Amino acid sequence: MKVIGVTGGIGCGKTTLCRMFQSWGAQVIDADRLGREVVESDPSLLKRLKREFGGTILNPDGSLNRRELGRLAFKSPMAQLKLNRIVHPPLLKLLKEKIRKAKDPDPLVVDAALLVELNLCEILDYLILVRATKEIRIRRIGRKWNIEEIEERMAAQLPEKEIAMKANLVIDNNGSLKELEAEAHKAWKMISQLGDDI
Repeated sequence: MKVIGVTGGIGCGKTTLCRMFQSWGAQVIDADRLGREVVESDPSLLKRLKREFGGTILNPDGSLNRRELGRLAFKSPMAQLKLNRIVHPPLLKLLKEKIRKAKDPDPLVVDAALLVELNLCEILDYLILVRATKEIRIRRIGRKWNIEEIEERMAAQLPEKEIAMKANLVIDNNGSLKELEAEAHKAWKMISQLGDDI
């Protein structure tokens, strides 16, 4: 089984690419979804997050308000570090466990914005970076988030140049969905041809 990492900043289209791979037979692990699972399954984590970031991160029903947590956590590098120290260890443990337990011979795709930052390249056979211009990324997600939130998220990730140096393939997703699908087909063919000795 080949393990393929797909990374990229907010609004780049990495999750769209992963969905295309999934439609062609790949297993997909969504790290963002795993992060929610980690917090929801461990009340002690929620308590630690509340202690660090305050009660406004909770919805009226006591569940986590992820957007509010993100708004507070990405305000400064120190706040982001606090979030990472709480969530990343159990997230990494669960992610590695999911990869280890996967038995399907089809490629396993890990959709995660912080693959490089989390030092996960060592468990990947292949790393794909999806990128797009800042203007296009803002246009894609501007209806959901305000410009300040978007720019804070962008600033929090490693520069694309650093990630590109570690990537086996870089896909520029500045065009249409059809153009991305054409690039996805090329990448999928490449993935399918990867040897067992990579």
